[in-house]
Amino acid sequence: MSASYKLNRHCPKCGCRISDKNKSGYCNLHRDRTGINNSFYGKHHSKESLDKIKNTCKIRTEELWKNNDYRQHVITNITGKTRSNEFKEKQRQNAIIQYQDVKQKEIRSEQMKEKWKEGKIQYSNHYSPNFSKEQISFEQDLMEALGDNAKNLKSKVTLSYKDTWIFPDLKYNNFIIEYNGDFWHANPKKYKPDDVIHHNITASEIWEHDKLRKEKLTELGYEIIEVWSGDYKENKNKILNEILEKLI
Repeated sequence: MSASYKLNRHCPKCGCRISDKNKSGYCNLHRDRTGINNSFYGKHHSKESLDKIKNTCKIRTEELWKNNDYRQHVITNITGKTRSNEFKEKQRQNAIIQYQDVKQKEIRSEQMKEKWKEGKIQYSNHYSPNFSKEQISFEQDLMEALGDNAKNLKSKVTLSYKDTWIFPDLKYNNFIIEYNGDFWHANPKKYKPDDVIHHNITASEIWEHDKLRKEKLTELGYEIIEVWSGDYKENKNKILNEILEKLI
């Protein structure tokens, strides 16, 4: 008996025509197969059935293992075709050309700016690995010390400066609070100008970078409060009180 389509019904997911007697309202591909709609719902394999499945899988695996390509895929955990070194090198060279192309850089830059303006790109969560446990602990201490005023303390803030963006550690009204790690920001009390700190960058270069950052924030109208991690560890309460005197 052929199916009847007089009611002109269609699957809501793919638009495929479905018969008048269709109970699910969806085509066979998109119908619900969970719970009671699953033909195996409430059923279990018998011991004989399980043994048969295991034996079939064993035979099939032994047959596949005779194939050298299959063995290599299993051993190396690589599936599909392996790309040659020549192909990889060609892809790498193309990527370098694309990256260095001035026109492509301009296109990428404009696209990124538009996405920032539209809010499609969000600054990463402040509990990400980019923030140390010490910095997170400092923020929590400061929030506790501020009490009801903690609602004015903002993290994960993006500030626009000309054609760039600045991501301050913390913002409280017109104050920017920067928590500087002694190592990453090369605490002048511990390092000399020519000391190489990290990534082949000297202390003086780090200081110059931080100086320019402060100048930009000042130009935007913010007053900067700088906290060094070493100082905070030595006298937490003193530093918190000094910050509160400025903020409140």
